[in-house]
Amino acid sequence: MIYDLKKEERRKGLHVLVGICIVLFLMLNRTITLFLLFALIVLSIPLYTLVRRKEIFLISDALRYFGREKEYGKGAIYFLAGCFLSIALFENAYSIPGILVLSFGDAFSSLVGLKYGKRGRKKTLEGSLVFFLISLSILLSFFSPWKAFLVSIIVTAAEYLLTPDNLFLPSLTAFLCNILPI
Repeated sequence: MIYDLKKEERRKGLHVLVGICIVLFLMLNRTITLFLLFALIVLSIPLYTLVRRKEIFLISDALRYFGREKEYGKGAIYFLAGCFLSIALFENAYSIPGILVLSFGDAFSSLVGLKYGKRGRKKTLEGSLVFFLISLSILLSFFSPWKAFLVSIIVTAAEYLLTPDNLFLPSLTAFLCNILPI
């Protein structure tokens, strides 16, 4: 699949911004954050179905500006659902790092992979290396070096192998940070 780098930069910039907003809301009020995410997901699903069939004023324009062709916002729904699951299942001490790893790691690894990675594969070695380094940097802010290193290796492998990664990464990161004793 060929991506427009400028469009992907806009898309990933929004990815980071939404992730930061979710974390800030979460730090202010967990219950309201869960409610807002749930409401956005519930509203997004029928919109996703509609916009695939018909032009919808402003929404179709926004999806063309920020979205990938023929995706119709599916990645955004997975992103919101992944954040929702992480917050619903884990304490803030674990869900916040998971959301940050998704927001920053996925965004920058994608951009580096597109710009410098070998073409022909969806994921690139260069992108995965950036994902690992960003994950490690974020997790070192919250946990011991060994835990941060081990979790970063596992979630980097998961990001490379799992689809849709937006759905699984925040909860997987939170789960690993929660269960690993080191």
